[in-house]
Amino acid sequence: GEAGVATAEVVPPRPAAPPVTTVQMRGTLGLGGWFVSSVLVILNATDDVGVATTWYAIDRGDLQRYVMPFSINDDANHTLEFYSIDREDLLEVPKAANVRVDRNPPVFVAMSPQGIVTTRNFVLSWNAEDEASGIARYEVSVDGSEFVSVGQGTSQPLTLADGKHSVQVRVFDVAGNDDETEYIVQVDTFLLSATGPQGTLILALVFG
Repeated sequence: GEAGVATAEVVPPRPAAPPVTTVQMRGTLGLGGWFVSSVLVILNATDDVGVATTWYAIDRGDLQRYVMPFSINDDANHTLEFYSIDREDLLEVPKAANVRVDRNPPVFVAMSPQGIVTTRNFVLSWNAEDEASGIARYEVSVDGSEFVSVGQGTSQPLTLADGKHSVQVRVFDVAGNDDETEYIVQVDTFLLSATGPQGTLILALVFG
């Protein structure tokens, strides 16, 4: 037969590809994807011809050149945007990631009623605020009983005998941070008591 003809396979040049940047976040992870510590952000870029520069912005702020890992400390759900440019000036399409930081527990801001309560049945109300992840749930304990979850409700009907009582309310945020407050309530339903429902009238009769 005929002598074989050697054919060289032509390999088309590979189209130039932009860099690829990935993000690593290091910190103490709480619940729900929230960090309960500062977060160290590490950006890694790779490219066929070499990475020239990597850029980032936090919360839509100014672009900054990435030189070394940096920390995010403030409680908030931060937006991190980043991209790289290679030595042939090819730009990566910017990427975005969320950096959720919640280092602080919620704070109680209100509790009522205050002072002496003149009925055995009353509603205890409270309020707490959390700047970052938000309130997940409340738990209530009366006079040392087991804590019972009331969900995100901010009140609890109580029936208490006359006397002094201790009510503890715990609050948890979505990240898992918690705080606790103790509420001392004095129940006095004795009508003739100076602190009871008719107390002001009796004082008026005695001192009037």
